[in-house]
Amino acid sequence: MRQRSLCSRRRFLAIGVSTAGAAALAACQPPPAPTVPAPTPQVVEKVVTQVVEREKVVEKPVVVTATPPPAFKGAATVWTFPQTQDDVASIWTPLAERMKKRYPELDVKTEVLPWAGRREKMMAAFASGEPPDAAYVNTDTLSLFGSNDVLQDLTPLVPKEVWDDYPEGVVKTGLSWKGKRLMIPTLVIITGRLANQELLSAAGWDPEKPPTTWPDVLKLGAQAKEKGYFLTSWTLSDWGSWVRTVWQAGGTVYSDDLTKVQLDQSAAEEALNFMVELFQKGYVPREGAVGSEQEAAAVTAVDYFVTDKQVLSADSNPNVVDTVHAQAPKMKYTILPPLKGKEQVTGASAGCWGIFNKSKNPAAAARWINFVVEPENQGFYCSAGGFAPPRQSANTYWTAQPDLKKFVTLQLPFTRINQDMNYFWQEGKTTSTPYFQAAVLGKSSVKQALADAKRDLQKQVDAFWAKQKQ
Repeated sequence: MRQRSLCSRRRFLAIGVSTAGAAALAACQPPPAPTVPAPTPQVVEKVVTQVVEREKVVEKPVVVTATPPPAFKGAATVWTFPQTQDDVASIWTPLAERMKKRYPELDVKTEVLPWAGRREKMMAAFASGEPPDAAYVNTDTLSLFGSNDVLQDLTPLVPKEVWDDYPEGVVKTGLSWKGKRLMIPTLVIITGRLANQELLSAAGWDPEKPPTTWPDVLKLGAQAKEKGYFLTSWTLSDWGSWVRTVWQAGGTVYSDDLTKVQLDQSAAEEALNFMVELFQKGYVPREGAVGSEQEAAAVTAVDYFVTDKQVLSADSNPNVVDTVHAQAPKMKYTILPPLKGKEQVTGASAGCWGIFNKSKNPAAAARWINFVVEPENQGFYCSAGGFAPPRQSANTYWTAQPDLKKFVTLQLPFTRINQDMNYFWQEGKTTSTPYFQAAVLGKSSVKQALADAKRDLQKQVDAFWAKQKQ
């Protein structure tokens, strides 16, 4: 689920965040108890706690059998996917050097693979019996990997205090399949928009009080068009934007039990009508009216926001801040909260780590995962990649521009994670987008487009659950 702002991640590094993150990594040494796992992490922490208490009470050396760093010998292969222009130099070499100091006999080979076809590559490797030991897995793979028993349950492999350091909503709804925690987050993706203050003012709006409700946003679209500007950008193949729009209309794409596609409900109709109006009135660039990711890739994308031709940025992750700083440094902007229809809401997804069930080195993979999600290491990873860290304690080690942190803080109160973001993501996108395109281009009514999309997507959902019963 790579975000379209990957280029901005590269610019993020170009302006020095990676360097700052690497420096922070070198400078921050982990406190003994939380970051020194032993074969059974909970036991190690109890031992260390006892050592500290005895040192406070009895003023004499205490002999401890498990002294840090614990001896561990093993090897593991990890697949990951690009977050920067050069992940090896910016992320994995610094982390590997630090890991070697902790575990000199733990040999982890990190392979950075292309994003294209990532799900298929991992499934093929698993089916052949030769998967990596661990991999970066987005929450959009949860239903696919969960139903095929691809990933191990991480609940017993990660200490409870680590799980407790994550937001409850993320851990509860975003990681589990049939009660098993198949993934542990390494980054969180939250979306929002910026507003160009100069263009807002030209359209007659107070630049410090930009519109956020749907009616006011459409009003701004008409006023911006009169001045020769676009309102914002929209890409029909961006399933996340569709899901968030349905939420703002007061509905969900799938039922809570994941058995029903709800594209026949009023919220879906309101959401698609909103999108159709944006395109048909010329408030958004027409090149976003694509029916598939292949069509989207074939379009030469122009960022109208950084070229002062668009009032609001596209719905994007926080790296839009870095894009503006790098490409439009003179722009004065306002960070917007989420748009509001019936509800004011945005969504989040998570990039995670998982261990394959057919891993030949599960113990080494577990040791490595516990290492990379430690607060200082997770903070470094997110600083280098331009994401927000999901662990609360990792925020201390998160190096980012103040506006980037402000962007995340502003969206968090309105953030939601539910079944729409984590299940049938690819199925929903590939099935529904061509019908949305037909509605936007006037080749189909909104009602017909939603009926066609619901019919085809419901068949896939039914087939999925029928297979689970076999």
